[in-house]
Amino acid sequence: MRTMAAYFQERFSLAVFGPVFILLTVAAFGSVANTTGLRLAVALLLGIALVVQFRLWDDLEDRNRDRATHPTRVLVNARPEPFRILLLVLTAAAVALSAGEQAALAATLALNTAGWCAYRLARRRLSLNGWRFGLLPLKYPGFVTVMALSLGDVIPARLAVAAATTYVCASGYELLHDSPARIGGAS
Repeated sequence: MRTMAAYFQERFSLAVFGPVFILLTVAAFGSVANTTGLRLAVALLLGIALVVQFRLWDDLEDRNRDRATHPTRVLVNARPEPFRILLLVLTAAAVALSAGEQAALAATLALNTAGWCAYRLARRRLSLNGWRFGLLPLKYPGFVTVMALSLGDVIPARLAVAAATTYVCASGYELLHDSPARIGGAS
């Protein structure tokens, strides 16, 4: 339990992820004609589940590389099995939270399939910069799309703007949070 808590403390700074959760929810909310407070709460929980799921997935995929570049990270020095179980629980939670709207459920399944394909097929063919600044940030528009679809009554043009804006912001954050000396290095 301490290891899991240490992982969350290390990899989910409230100063970074608090605004991420709020901005994703605002982007999704701005993409629909109307919704209820309950649906908005479900969309926020869905966004949290997706962000944590995909961050954990990325950290599990990076364990071997992080042993060399970030040897003090909690996940590098911990048994991966509990984290893999958590990943499955988060995936199931995202599916369950999106199941209230058929389109949201389909988008959740598509997002997870795309993530699997990205890690298993595309990642090894891309440069580190192509992965980190091009493909990896595409998950954020995916999160907004799933969240908006869970709210119902989506306005496609608004969703397109929200998704594009989210991608630009996520890519910009990745560029800004790394010093020029680190670009091309580890995440």
